Amino acid sequence: MKYCKYCKTKIDTANDFCPLCFNHIEEIDNSSEMFYTPRKTNDSSDKIKHFIVKLFLFLSICAIITCFIANYLVNFNIQWFWLVGFGILYVWVLIAHTIMSRQSVFKKIFLQIISIALILYFSERISASHDWLLQYVFPSVSFSIILVLTIILLTDKNKSASVIGFMFIILLLFTVSLLLLIFNLVQFKLLNLINCILCFLTILAYFIFGYHAIKQDLSKKFHL
Repeated sequence: MKYCKYCKTKIDTANDFCPLCFNHIEEIDNSSEMFYTPRKTNDSSDKIKHFIVKLFLFLSICAIITCFIANYLVNFNIQWFWLVGFGILYVWVLIAHTIMSRQSVFKKIFLQIISIALILYFSERISASHDWLLQYVFPSVSFSIILVLTIILLTDKNKSASVIGFMFIILLLFTVSLLLLIFNLVQFKLLNLINCILCFLTILAYFIFGYHAIKQDLSKKFHL
């Protein structure tokens, strides 16, 4: 028998959440049986959501087909309709996986980075110049990602659940810039050099100031 302090009701269930308010419930010794009415799903609300998803899917397909035809009729040498397609796909990812999903912050941000990287890559492929992504855009985006991750950590109460994942993302950004510099893949090296230094200092700061959070997260995952 468990007790919900929000509904003030004793509930006979094996779950850790209340079927009425969905808050966490506590185990009690009293085994007296209480009756409750489970919350019913709103069928009309579900139908509206499904209709909106189908409508957005239909509009997305129409937009891609229209842009493809316009691109083909005007000038197909520069295939800009790909940008429209990836832009619409990014909106799907943003809404379905980032805004409405209950995934962890690490998974949401990591998928955002992958989506933005793909859009930038195809933008460079169809543009006249092919030397701006790795030299200018990547380190600039990396600066922004580091700033956003740091702000999230400073404002998040549950830092132990995010700090290791954020360190992994920053380490990945550091590795990319370092490889670009080592193998001389960029002519303008200043921004990537700054990115390497900034990533290193950020990881060092996370480790120094978030040592207890890192230790707590590792102890949970690996039972240390």
